[in-house]
Amino acid sequence: MLRHPLSCVSFVYLCQQIEELEQARELGDKTEMDELLDNARKEKDTLESQMALLQEQLSRSQCETARLRDQLAHLQEECKVRQAWFSPILHGIFLKPIE
Repeated sequence: MLRHPLSCVSFVYLCQQIEELEQARELGDKTEMDELLDNARKEKDTLESQMALLQEQLSRSQCETARLRDQLAHLQEECKVRQAWFSPILHGIFLKPIE
C-alpha cells in the first residue's frame, strides 16, 4: 500500500477533527458545527479518493516493473545463449594461424 506521509497525516488529522466537531456539535451551535463537519467530511472523502488513485497507480507500476524484470531476465538469458553459441566460432576464427 502506498503511503504518502502528508496525505496520511492529513487523513489522520481530519478523522480526529471530525470526532472533535461531532462532540462540539452536541454541545454548541449545531448549524455552524454541521457546516464545519460537512466540510471536514468532504475533505476526508477527497483524500480517500486521492489515496485510492495513488494505490491504483502503485499497483500498475508494480505490475509494469515485474513485467520489465521478466523481460530483462529473458533477454539476459538469450544473450548468454547467443554468446555461448558464437564464442567457439569467433574463438576459432581469431585463433586460426594466418597462412
